[in-house]
Amino acid sequence: MHRFMSTSGLRAARTARRVREGQLGAPPKSKVYTRTGDHGTTSLFNGSRRPKDDHVFAVLGSIDEANARVGLAREHIEDPRRTNELEAIQHTLFDAGAAVATPLDSSSNQKKSMVSFRTEKIQQLEKWIDEMDQDLPKLNQFILPGGGIPSAHVHMARTAVRHAERIMYPLVRDNKLNGDVAIYFNRLSDYLFVAARYVAHSTKHQDLIYRKGVSY
Repeated sequence: MHRFMSTSGLRAARTARRVREGQLGAPPKSKVYTRTGDHGTTSLFNGSRRPKDDHVFAVLGSIDEANARVGLAREHIEDPRRTNELEAIQHTLFDAGAAVATPLDSSSNQKKSMVSFRTEKIQQLEKWIDEMDQDLPKLNQFILPGGGIPSAHVHMARTAVRHAERIMYPLVRDNKLNGDVAIYFNRLSDYLFVAARYVAHSTKHQDLIYRKGVSY
């Protein structure tokens, strides 16, 4: 918590305390729907409204899908180290979405500073990759996605991350998005590939090597 709070922040804190102490009734629950997007536009974090088929929303949707698939994979994995990593990744995917929703060419410095993307996240992925890879057999061939249900879900998350990475590059080229976000997605797909193998081997599944020209 910040050491100094605004007047409105102090007022909100006092109100929350009075609610907890039973002096005030709980504030009314906000509705999920706002109807503001019923005419085909929606807002970015910088406050601007754009058509829902604007490319930035395609990127945000792909990140949302990737996050959901990472969450699905996490629910199928029993190793607490991997589940903790995947949960941390899901938080970072929200950070990435915030950066996408704050285009560099049309947002204030204040807004951009609020969603700056930390490169340490990329380094953390590389550390996790190296830790898992040292316990895996060397691989110099293509493998088929699979390796049991948990591993297959990690592979599905990997493909969703790859898709998000591909479609965000126009934003990077146009200087609307920090390139470190795209680098993070590139490294995340590597992490998920290694994680899929790790999960497969930890559940007694072997790599299924691709064989060219297999006859049926």
